[in-house]
Amino acid sequence: MLKFEDSKDVWDYIDELIKESKTRGSQFNLLQDIYEQLPFFVCLNVFLDKKYQKDISKYLYCRETGVPPHKGDYGDQPSLWLEKYYIIKNAIDIRDNMIRDKHKNG
Repeated sequence: MLKFEDSKDVWDYIDELIKESKTRGSQFNLLQDIYEQLPFFVCLNVFLDKKYQKDISKYLYCRETGVPPHKGDYGDQPSLWLEKYYIIKNAIDIRDNMIRDKHKNG
């Protein structure tokens, strides 16, 4: 039996899930593997953070309008934004695939 006192305990447990997923060679992407286990021990609202929601909104706005997030071309974009971009893109792709599979499998 595990007891979670605060969000640090949740993140510590997620770190353990990541290690476990990597050692057993999960059939899923690491992000999907962790996501599938979250509802068993935490409310997903714990992960909602205004800072991250703002990044996601920026990503979606840029994708839908074709407007770059910062002035300049690809080489001029801050490296932190590029990291965030690929993390958000990967997460949305995984989510879309999970929804598509759920509808396909009924």
